[in-house]
This record gives sequence, structure tokens and C-alpha cells, in this order.
Amino acid sequence: MMSQYNANISTQKYEQLEATSEYMETHYYNTKLSGGFSTVGLIQDNAFWADYAEFLLNRQSENEPFLSAKFTECSSPIQSFFAFCVLGMDFETANSAHSFVADESRGVHITAGSNLILYKKEIKEVQVHLRNDFMVCHRYHREDQYGKSTKTDDDEAIPNEFLINVPYRCQVIMTNVSPQPKEFNLLYQIPHGSLPMRYSKQMKSEPRTLRPYSTEFLDFYFYFPEAGVRGHYPSNVSIDERVTARGEFNRLNVVKKRTIEKAENIDDLVQVGTPQQILEFIRTTNLFDQTKGFNFQKILFLCKEKDFWTSLIQILRQRNIYDQSVWQYALVHKTDIPAIREYLMMKTNF
Repeated sequence: MMSQYNANISTQKYEQLEATSEYMETHYYNTKLSGGFSTVGLIQDNAFWADYAEFLLNRQSENEPFLSAKFTECSSPIQSFFAFCVLGMDFETANSAHSFVADESRGVHITAGSNLILYKKEIKEVQVHLRNDFMVCHRYHREDQYGKSTKTDDDEAIPNEFLINVPYRCQVIMTNVSPQPKEFNLLYQIPHGSLPMRYSKQMKSEPRTLRPYSTEFLDFYFYFPEAGVRGHYPSNVSIDERVTARGEFNRLNVVKKRTIEKAENIDDLVQVGTPQQILEFIRTTNLFDQTKGFNFQKILFLCKEKDFWTSLIQILRQRNIYDQSVWQYALVHKTDIPAIREYLMMKTNF
């Protein structure tokens, strides 16, 4: 027996032990009960739990559901979890039980199949109590390629004219000049007679916070489908259901074509000028002055007209200016043999 026992010991192999783990009960989500931590205060007294206590005292049966509109006072994750545990909500079949039908005029008809939570916003008249520690103003920017690449009167806060079917961006500028942070609701809307763009809303209200002595911007986009004088109602800032700051009411002049009293750059002439005015501009203007914004690419569409192109070639020859994109139209019109020869001679890869 002794020899058999020694044999068993000699054949036993080494066994790798797993890492040691330590577990403890947290009792609450992400809350460890260590270091003298107390759970007092995790669930604070508020109006929701007062409603729940009153419900428990007055309910007629155990199957009666508990409902309270004050569940929003349970703001922490732990309180929210327990609040939804006691609310009489049908979370499994709620999506299929409710019916939503759009109204032909405005709004939506909701038929509830069970208890539900419904959030809504409404605009109502409130008192105006303007203060001098908060400022709101609007700036408008043209958002097409012309507006982004050229300095025009659109760089002013309010352009003299707005063009139809051109995208614009309105910038709401909010400035807090007080030493205290501001929590407020901002109500803004697109101009009357315009249509929203880029996921902007016709009217929207949203809560915002602004630090002391700071400025923030909010952008929304729109365009005008028709000409006319359009009003843009001011953006309002409200605190505790009182309007404390607002912008100015703006009248926007919307036109089909810009009115330019004095054309000072090629972009203005291309929009409203005649071919003869453009030729005169090229004849008398320093084309290399960057402030004039001249580029032959901007007038190439006019070179398709033979008379305009012939006059342009003559002017450029007189000024000793050559541009390959202009001279190449000699192959289109096929009437100016010297221009064709000049184009082929200057074309390095021919």
C-alpha cells in the first residue's frame, strides 16, 4: 500500500491556478458601498414620489396603473430607473398600439392604445421684460458660389437685395454681457415667404446656455421662391416665461435680378451688364487688379457669340493680352485665320 501511494504522488502534474477575482455587491448601478459611502440621497424626495405615495394610499386595486406627469423631476439615472419601474407603462406593445394620423391642415391625431408619455411644445403670448445685459441680432449671408468667393453688398448685416432661388444663411448672434451665465430658450424662424433648407425648420425653439461675457452663433438656411418685400420676425430670448431679449424686425427686399447702380467688378457686370458694357470694362480696366475679380472663365459663355468674341479678340490684341481659353474659340467660329494660327502656335502640346 505504501509503494502504491508514493507512485501516485510522483505522477501528479503541476496545475496553473486562475487569477484571483474579488467581487462585491454594489446595490446600485455604478455605486460601490465602500469607504463609509451612504446611500442616503440617491433617491431624493420630489413631487413624483409624493404622487406615488398618494397613489399607494388611495388605489382601489393592485392592478390599477400609476401615472404621474412629474416623472421628469427624477433626473438622475438611478431615480429614472426606479421611476419607470413603477409607472404603469406598456413598453412591450406601445409602438404597435398607438395610432398617429396627420391632420390635413396642421398637427396630428393620436389615438392611444395604452398609457403613453407625450411631449409637446406650444407657442403662447408672454410678457416682455427686456434687459440690457443680453443682445440678439441677425446677419445674412449668400450661400452660393458667387456669395462665397466675391465681396459684395451681401457682406453687410442686411443686404440691400435678396435674389430668388438663391440659398441664404441667417446667423443669429447672441451675446451675454452680464457676469452671470444665462440659461434661456431661443425662438427663431425663417423669413416670411421663404422655404427652409439643409434641415432647417420654419420655426424652432431650443434651450441654450451662454457663459458670462461670451457670444454664440446659430445658423439656419432658407431661400425665396418669389420676389417681393418679406418680413423677418426677430428671434426671441425668454427666461422664466418672459421675453428678456430680442432682435429687430427686418424687411427684406427680394428681387429677380440685382440692381447695380455702379458696376465695379466683373461679377456685377456678368449678372446685370450688357455685352458692350463687359467689353468696355475689359478695354479700360486693369484686369490684373485682384479687387476687380476678373477671370476669363467668367465670360467664356459669351464667347459662343461670334460678334462678342471678335470684338474681344481685337481688344485683347490692342492690349497685348493673350488667353488660351479665349483664343480656342477661333476653332469654333472658323473665321479668324490669324487667331487660329496664334492659338496653335501658343499651344505647347500641339
